[in-house]
Amino acid sequence: MSFAVLGCSGNAEKAAKTDDAESEEASKEMPGMKGLEEGSREWARAKLARNNLRMIGLATGNFLDQIDSYPFPGGARFLPDNLRGMVSWRVHLLPFADQSRLIDQFETEQPWDSNVNKPYIDQMPAIYELNEETKPGHSQFVAPAGPGFIVEGDTARSPRDVKDDLATTIVLVTVKPEHAQLWTKPGGLKIDPEKAADILGGDPNGFLAMFADGSIRTLDPKMDPAILKALLTVAGGEKIDASQLPGTDYPALDIP
Repeated sequence: MSFAVLGCSGNAEKAAKTDDAESEEASKEMPGMKGLEEGSREWARAKLARNNLRMIGLATGNFLDQIDSYPFPGGARFLPDNLRGMVSWRVHLLPFADQSRLIDQFETEQPWDSNVNKPYIDQMPAIYELNEETKPGHSQFVAPAGPGFIVEGDTARSPRDVKDDLATTIVLVTVKPEHAQLWTKPGGLKIDPEKAADILGGDPNGFLAMFADGSIRTLDPKMDPAILKALLTVAGGEKIDASQLPGTDYPALDIP
């Protein structure tokens, strides 16, 4: 059963396109791409990664418009407990990312690795791609899991659960290819701030982070673990000044 069947299909066109201001912005130099030679293969891959994460952010914004919760770790609040975590948040975002045809093929009432859903592992949409060296069907875009993080257990959080500033709370990160997840498998990836440098990456200048307000920044995986933990917790009470973080590669979205 897909969101379309449940009457929760989003505005896919909105998620699939950016407005003129966004397009103009995308043509400018992004702070996180500093030092990369424009037009090089490395530059092109880094730009594509940021654009893909932006598309995921737009789809997440549309999901929030319809469902009133983030899709992480594998469903939304309206789903009964026995249906949460059957498939990944990436699958649940499909109808909000111009992928209605693919979501209609999934049986979201059955596990991701069931006979009916397993064949779709090899049909990962392009927006979940980051590095061609990643194993087929695996995505380096993951939701961080840990105590007080956006993913903690099976419950989907809403923006109201983010008691810390939306602009300083991370909801998605990029990881090194060896830590990529099967794109249909539910759940987040456990991140230990003390050992984050072993996992976070996927970009020449560090790792990409999407915040709860939809903004995207490039961060250093070797940052102070205490600061990283503060950025990962949704209600830790820490005071982080967003202006002291690296500049945004993409600015905040209108999160409901």
